[in-house]
Amino acid sequence: MQKIFTILILILLIFLACEPEEVLPEFEADFVMSAETIEVGDTIAFGEKVQGFPASFRWLFEGGQPSISNEKKQTVSYRSTGTFKVTLWVESEDSREDSVVKEITVTEGLKAQFLASKTIIRQDSSLTFTDQSTGEPDSWAWFFEGGEPTTSSAQNPTILYPDTGTFSVSLVVGKGEILDS
Repeated sequence: MQKIFTILILILLIFLACEPEEVLPEFEADFVMSAETIEVGDTIAFGEKVQGFPASFRWLFEGGQPSISNEKKQTVSYRSTGTFKVTLWVESEDSREDSVVKEITVTEGLKAQFLASKTIIRQDSSLTFTDQSTGEPDSWAWFFEGGEPTTSSAQNPTILYPDTGTFSVSLVVGKGEILDS
């Protein structure tokens, strides 16, 4: 019985002499962005959302202005269309590193533009107007001074001009609730 008691005391002393392992908190890079798709010339805000205790930040904004940053938060603008990578590298206070990559899509903004098949025609002649708008419009509202018809919702209408003169043409394009003329 004394042997069992001695063995139990030794096991207890060994157990108590062991130092507990230090458990490090999780450390994972992540960030948020104010949008996933923007138009050329717009700005987007990025902010770190790191799990753990980051000591340093390094951002790389492919195609953006600025293209690099060491701040926790950054506002970036894009001057060309495309899909661009955004990378955040972080280092913890205990020298652990992690990174995350996400993408942003930059589209051409909605802008009404058109071409006329001719700029000078004879009386009682027709013109075809071709939509050249950017931003992928889904609606068109044309207004033709002196033309027949005087309005159209077609993307590329053909209009008759029965009289001589100089006439104005205007186009309003829409994409959802966004309009441009």
